[in-house]
Amino acid sequence: MAIRKMNPVARVIMLTSQSDIETTATAARNGAHAFLHKPVDIAKVIEIVEKIKQERVASSRTREDQERLAAEYIRLKKVYVELRSLLDEIAFRQAGEEEYSCLSDS
Repeated sequence: MAIRKMNPVARVIMLTSQSDIETTATAARNGAHAFLHKPVDIAKVIEIVEKIKQERVASSRTREDQERLAAEYIRLKKVYVELRSLLDEIAFRQAGEEEYSCLSDS
């Protein structure tokens, strides 16, 4: 479908007077989100559009959560690096004190 090529996130609702399986299958293969036969039941169209809106909201929340988690990961990684550096410094100092203690005992 040309619409999906121009906008991959577009949701296409196909309306047709043809009800053969071939047309339905072709529409599905080409990315139609929904396939409705004429005469159209307006309640069904509204139901489909509401479902698409809910999916978009959920997708947006998921994207926001992923961005928030990525930022938190970066923050925690910095904290980890700093903590690791402090622990290495403490271990180095303790090793130096033990070495000094061994030398003064001789």
